[in-house]
Amino acid sequence: MENPRCPHLCCGGGSCATNDLVSLFMPAAFMSTLAACVFGAWAKGLIAPALFIGVTSWAFRSGVQAAIADGYTSATSVGFEMTVSLILFIVAGLCILGWIPMFINNRQVARKVRERAAGLSN
Repeated sequence: MENPRCPHLCCGGGSCATNDLVSLFMPAAFMSTLAACVFGAWAKGLIAPALFIGVTSWAFRSGVQAAIADGYTSATSVGFEMTVSLILFIVAGLCILGWIPMFINNRQVARKVRERAAGLSN
């Protein structure tokens, strides 16, 4: 049975599923965000995961809000999704708070290395 509001949905057997390639984008987005967080944390500290988690959570939340605005779902049925996006925003904020001392410490270490290098060259 085809849904007139969303023609790419195929409903049958009591459940709705999609045969559209777009349905793979959500799992791919989550896996690429996880990979970006891991490699970003290795390269740049906690600021990279904070940015990736924050952007992903914002995109997810705005997509859910767009689905509500377009009438594909009701606002009362997405409580879990909105809670997850809020939790992800909080995690991103905690990563930023954890990154600030790391940034300050890295600046202090770099300053001490420069001072030591300047002292050795004199």
